[in-house]
Amino acid sequence: MRTFINYFLTITLFIVVIVTITVFTIGSLTSPSSTREILDNIDYEVVVNDFKDTDYGKELYNYANNYGVSEEQVDSILQTDEAKDYVNEVLQQGIDAYLNNGSININDETKEFIDKANEKYELNLDDNEINELESYANEVINDNLSIVVNSTNDDSESSSGQFLIDIIKICRDENLHTTLYIVIGVIAVLLFISSFKKKNFLEYIGIVSITVAISTLLFNGLMALISDRMTSIANATIILKPITDTFYMITFIGIIIGIVLLVIQHFINKQINKEVVPF
Repeated sequence: MRTFINYFLTITLFIVVIVTITVFTIGSLTSPSSTREILDNIDYEVVVNDFKDTDYGKELYNYANNYGVSEEQVDSILQTDEAKDYVNEVLQQGIDAYLNNGSININDETKEFIDKANEKYELNLDDNEINELESYANEVINDNLSIVVNSTNDDSESSSGQFLIDIIKICRDENLHTTLYIVIGVIAVLLFISSFKKKNFLEYIGIVSITVAISTLLFNGLMALISDRMTSIANATIILKPITDTFYMITFIGIIIGIVLLVIQHFINKQINKEVVPF
């Protein structure tokens, strides 16, 4: 009976850990570090060139040219790490506004970005020119981003988009994270108590670690298989890369921890067998 309980708790622990990992990774997909990683993985030069062909891009380049900033200089500025940090902040505000129906205000970030560009590339813009450029950029970006967010929210009210929003909100909920951590802790304590007599607690935890590692590895393998057969999801692969990277890390850590725990359990079992007095 005790063995059945131990295996039941082990399976339950595995399920809860998998759910926790899934919740955490989906929730972190929209985090600043994840969106910044996505920006690093895309061909940013292509993005800049595509941006130049848009109406807003043409306006921005013409506006910058009026201040003596050439097209080549704007190209270089938009491909810097500072530009990616700025775009990432814009994305984050857009995501937060999209998920929480909040407001968008990037004035401080725009000022910081333009000040850095002016200093790094020696654009020689005076204070008035910097303020005018900041006001123009803030107005256009805020207006356009707000239109995109509001129209997307309106369209999603009766579509699967709202379901996706709800899922992301749930996965970003700190209370849910705390609850899952507590559940994992409680199950682990119960498993420790139930397996205390045979002193094989580490064996069950090791099994959970290795099983979780194998599961995440299989998920990444499935993603790679789909990517090879469907070239049309290349963008999805880039977007999901933070998740697959996290799962690869979990696979590595899970296997190492599992092996270490099972080795320790092996030596514990040998020590226990030595202490048994034969009759």
